[in-house]
Amino acid sequence: MRFADQDRLRQNQDVIGFDPRGTGRSTNITCGGAIGTGDSLDPRDRSRDNLNLILDATEYAADSCQLKSGELGPLINTFQTTHDMDLLRTLLNRDTINWVGYSAGTWLGAHYAQRFPEHTGRFVLDSATEFTTTWQRSFDWQPLGFERRWREDFLPWIAQYDERYGFGTTGEQARQTYEDVRAALAEEPVELDGQTVGPNELDSAIAGMLYSKSSFPTLAENLSSLRELTGEARTSSTRMLDAVRSLVDETKSRGPQPLVVDGGVDGGVDGAAGQADDAYDASFWTIPCNEGPWHGNRTTATMQSELMGRQWPLLGWGWLIQPCIFWEGKPIELQEMDGEGVPPTLIVQSENDPATPLEGAQRAHENFAGSRMITVTDEGDHGIYAGDNPAVDRVVEDYLVDGVVPEDQSLPGAPLPTPDAPQAANG
Repeated sequence: MRFADQDRLRQNQDVIGFDPRGTGRSTNITCGGAIGTGDSLDPRDRSRDNLNLILDATEYAADSCQLKSGELGPLINTFQTTHDMDLLRTLLNRDTINWVGYSAGTWLGAHYAQRFPEHTGRFVLDSATEFTTTWQRSFDWQPLGFERRWREDFLPWIAQYDERYGFGTTGEQARQTYEDVRAALAEEPVELDGQTVGPNELDSAIAGMLYSKSSFPTLAENLSSLRELTGEARTSSTRMLDAVRSLVDETKSRGPQPLVVDGGVDGGVDGAAGQADDAYDASFWTIPCNEGPWHGNRTTATMQSELMGRQWPLLGWGWLIQPCIFWEGKPIELQEMDGEGVPPTLIVQSENDPATPLEGAQRAHENFAGSRMITVTDEGDHGIYAGDNPAVDRVVEDYLVDGVVPEDQSLPGAPLPTPDAPQAANG
């Protein structure tokens, strides 16, 4: 549990979690396992046939999400979930609630605060989406965010330990080594548990492990193994499979993934009736498509992914996968998000956050009246509070526990790990 070691918080607050509608032990929605169809197709292959296959797979999955989720599907949106939260507040007999929300939880928390300011206490929005705009505009910054985290944090880090990993002595050399490994997988993908693992799966696994610096040693070890094996004759197929298996398995517990990739997280609970294994991913697609405008079509998605791929190749080429351009029905309108009348909220943001880039959080802060922002410098983790930064924890808990509203400020991030550092558990 993320708050297990936050003694000051736990001594002064009741910590309550809930499964938002559509997920967990709440009534589930499902896409019938269709999300991930076409994952083995490499979006860097810009042939017309390949691009059409990717778009067809995305359309099929979008259609399946709406069909399989039935009448509940259109009711999976922020408007409904904020009312669920307020019902929970009423059942708990509280006049106001405090909130710690991470990532998409910042969107939900900010929308609750705007809709129910009279019941809003102290709201912490950690690793913030650009909640003052649309989902589309907020998501469109992700390829930049992941590329920056990859090039400015991980690649220089693995290059620092070239004697161990053999990936190159500079970040750019390390990136070129990755490109060589990726090209080898594109030429000859491997079969793993009945599924093809190629370059697109490699990119998705890398992205999933950029959320937390504690994953850097594991990611580096697996990339190093892949480098050795893709440079050999395929007589080492067993070792290759073990390396790929390790890399793919490691990313399964990394939490929310970018919209362009399968989250790899089971939304259901083992043994619970009516749970769907893909409830998490189904909700991750359904919510943005159900609310606010999402503009585009096959042509614009192809053009956008071409532009993004040239700038931010790790994930940019894959920005072709936009299920909301195929969504049927009119989305509900988003409320105006200006913060007027809302008590001061606290945004916590790392400089190189991959999934919710700094620029979006800065714009949300600027456009949400009364908000405050802690910028964590020399840091790229997604999810800061209750992690490995006591200085941030202290400011956040002064606010949550004692009601001390901070001024905008910058605080230093935690250092990157060494190769032999034990991997911290993800909260």
